Amino acid sequence: MNCLEEINAFLDQDFKSCFELPSFIAEHDHTDKEYSIDCFKYCFDKHYNGKDYSLSIYVKDLLDVDRIMKICEYIIDKVGEDLCGDISLFENNGIKLIHEYIYYYLRDTHRPEFIQQIEDYYDMR
Repeated sequence: MNCLEEINAFLDQDFKSCFELPSFIAEHDHTDKEYSIDCFKYCFDKHYNGKDYSLSIYVKDLLDVDRIMKICEYIIDKVGEDLCGDISLFENNGIKLIHEYIYYYLRDTHRPEFIQQIEDYYDMR
């Protein structure tokens, strides 16, 4: 397993520890499926796209230059070429860039699956 796969595995575990369906439902059980999904999206965005950079700082300490370049490629693919002009992503040793990577990686890999779990839960009620 390469370093980026290890980081992704760490992020996968972080997501699972923050968002488990039984815990989420117990805390946010609403009668409306769409409201619950919106609530999850809000919680997800607040946790992974908010102002807390502690997870990003931890991940950054695990990276070398090659892995940071892979993250740049990933973000450019998600955000587009406009990223190249946003120098602020590279300030503070690239913490904002890594923050973006964490958000987009988890948004693309776990958010749709969790939304599907919420939908299945409400459809089975």
